[in-house]
Amino acid sequence: MNPNYAKYGLEPMEIAVRDKVGVSINPEDIHEKLSVTVETLLKDSDTFKEQIEDALQQYLYHPGRSGEAGGKYILSQLEAKARKDK
Repeated sequence: MNPNYAKYGLEPMEIAVRDKVGVSINPEDIHEKLSVTVETLLKDSDTFKEQIEDALQQYLYHPGRSGEAGGKYILSQLEAKARKDK
């Protein structure tokens, strides 16, 4: 993660989805909040599972099939170039 990300006006994905797929804990608060946070995550695991699935759909293209999708794209570009070169 680039510590200078704010300089570019972009929020890193790790920060954007952090609270959508779990809970952030400030390092200074870890001793007081960790056990309660873990209990909450376990108790509400179905809710967090849904949030994680939503984040996957929103932020990732072709989850679990990106290699296949990328391969199809590359092949289509090669085929288009071959047709153009004829």
